[in-house]
Amino acid sequence: MRPLKVAGPVGSCHGLMRPLKVAGPVGSCHGLMRPLKVAGPVGSCHGLMRPLKVAGPVGSCHGLMGPLKVAGPIGSCHGLMRPLKVAGPVGSCHGLMGPLKVAGPVGSCHGLMEPLKVAGPVGSCHGLMRPLKVAGPVGSCHGLMRPLKVAGPVGSCHGLMRPLKVAGPVGSCHGLMRPLKVAGPVGSCHGLMGPLKVAGPVGSCLLCLMGNPGLASADIGNHQADRYFVTFAYS
Repeated sequence: MRPLKVAGPVGSCHGLMRPLKVAGPVGSCHGLMRPLKVAGPVGSCHGLMRPLKVAGPVGSCHGLMGPLKVAGPIGSCHGLMRPLKVAGPVGSCHGLMGPLKVAGPVGSCHGLMEPLKVAGPVGSCHGLMRPLKVAGPVGSCHGLMRPLKVAGPVGSCHGLMRPLKVAGPVGSCHGLMRPLKVAGPVGSCHGLMGPLKVAGPVGSCLLCLMGNPGLASADIGNHQADRYFVTFAYS
């Protein structure tokens, strides 16, 4: 529907709705709704809704709704709704709703609703609804509704509804409805409705509901859907 402007070779681009501007080669780009601007090669980009700006190579980017700005290579980025700004390589980013800003490499980020700001590498982040700010690497973060601020690496965080602030590494955090503030590593935290502040490691926290601000900071064990099996403090 619009011009396709490329500085290098392009493999296949179908249903381009806006110009595709690339400084390097592109493998396949389908349904581009906005310009694709890339300084390096691109593997496949489908359904781009906004420009894709990349300083390095890109593997695959599908359904980009906003610009993808990357200083390093990107593996795959699907459904980007806002710009993806990365200083290092990115593996896969799906459904990004807001910019992804990363100083290190990113593995996969899906459903980002707001910017993802990371100082280290990120493995996978799905459904991020707010910025993801991390000083270390992140494994996977799904459904983040608020920023994820981490001083260390994070394994996987799903459905975060509020910021995740961690001084150490985090294994997996799902459905966090409030910030997760931890001084040590966290194994898995699911469905947290209120902030989780822990001075030590956390094993698993699932479906922790909001309320009871008097709970004290402590390690977290198992859970049941309708009650706390942990003691942690709210801010």
